[in-house]
Amino acid sequence: MEHRRNNHSHDGAFGGALIAFVLTLLTAKLVWGWLVPTLFAGAVASGAVVAALPWSSAALIAAVVAIVVFAARHQRRRAHQGDNPVKDAARA
Repeated sequence: MEHRRNNHSHDGAFGGALIAFVLTLLTAKLVWGWLVPTLFAGAVASGAVVAALPWSSAALIAAVVAIVVFAARHQRRRAHQGDNPVKDAARA
């Protein structure tokens, strides 16, 4: 019997990663601007730490979080579907 893969197996993982990217982007930007100047006032005043996180840096943080979320959701989906290439090769 031939094993057929679901062409939409990445949809849920991709959607979760996209949501994680947007939420992390906005959260990082807002929390940094509120928390860092308060906690590290001396470092901000001396210029060692920026008071406002640039959008590009927030996007990098969000991209890393989104990749981790995608990998975790995709792995969990594969585990629930029984898609295991090692076991599939052993059965053949």
